[in-house]
Amino acid sequence: MHGGARPGLIWSRWESETGRVANMKFLLINPTARHWRVGSKAQTRRATRVFRFSMLSSLYVAAAMPPDIETTIVDEEVEPIDFETNAALIGISFMTFNAPRAYELAGVFRKQYGKPVIFGGYHPSLLPDEAIQHADSVCIGEAEANVPQMIRDFRAGRLQPFYRNGSADLRRLPVPNRRLLRRTAYALPEAVQATILTPFPGTPLFRDMEAQGRIIDRDWAHYDFANVVFEPKQMSRETLRAGHRWVLNRFYACSAIARRLLRSMLYLPPSTILRACVPLDFGYRARLRASGILGNGTG
Repeated sequence: MHGGARPGLIWSRWESETGRVANMKFLLINPTARHWRVGSKAQTRRATRVFRFSMLSSLYVAAAMPPDIETTIVDEEVEPIDFETNAALIGISFMTFNAPRAYELAGVFRKQYGKPVIFGGYHPSLLPDEAIQHADSVCIGEAEANVPQMIRDFRAGRLQPFYRNGSADLRRLPVPNRRLLRRTAYALPEAVQATILTPFPGTPLFRDMEAQGRIIDRDWAHYDFANVVFEPKQMSRETLRAGHRWVLNRFYACSAIARRLLRSMLYLPPSTILRACVPLDFGYRARLRASGILGNGTG
């Protein structure tokens, strides 16, 4: 154990007090950085509505749960977290740049509310020894192969620190329930991203760069595809950063957006342009400006 509630205690206590078995509630959280988080009024920001990482992985986690598990998915870019939740188990899935926020949330749930917390996602899978210092259990790899056993152990009060069962059989994947997401909070069209190479910790690329002394930033919050966290070989850090900003400033300039919208009128219906293209372009533009990548003077 690494602090917090004893795994299975909340569930066992509920059963003993009520004398019956009910559906267990599981809260799955997708954390995000402070400047993308919605406020307490849960008003979705235009920038986050238009551009969001895929939530399909969270849907598959929910689908892998036993049928009597009631799963709620909370995306911090869409709605705030209810720390007073009556869920018996808290799950947090995150990438490297959201690790600081994930650790913060886990600490609140475990220390202030006595809730056991399990981690999953890219960062916990790559650095499980770091992640377990902030959680009761870590799912390493694909959830579909680990979740059933994790839940059985949790209910029996013997949750293990690590679960690693290899890859799931793609032919037997359950069908995800998309109704678990607030679909109106997301824009459906895809967008092309201009990103900076990010050597995630725990990967061969990170180890190679570390051995070469090229890793210059170990703040996981900066591992977000927009910061230079390594020393490039063929250019300076400043050149790489400037090139990344140049591409995005050119592409999301108002004049460039206007030209794309005019061209789209030749092959797209007006409803698609108004409901998809316009919010996608200007939402992405708003997000980039808020993060400081897009200059205020961009035309």
